[in-house]
Amino acid sequence: MRKLDSEEMEILEAFEKGELKRVANAMQEIELHKAIADATFKQDVDVNPCLAVGHDRRTPKGFKPLAGG
Repeated sequence: MRKLDSEEMEILEAFEKGELKRVANAMQEIELHKAIADATFKQDVDVNPCLAVGHDRRTPKGFKPLAGG
């Protein structure tokens, strides 16, 4: 397990002491953050194919390298 930073330690200590309280709309908050995480993942999936270009070691037909490259 990685080492916790000072902010994470503070949160963990508060949790262990029972100082943290659940928000009134906990389930709504959980669903909101799940939706945000899903949207973030979907954006990453859309970007990844663009990042993968160039991993093919074959030179595309008609490819002309830039001068100096």
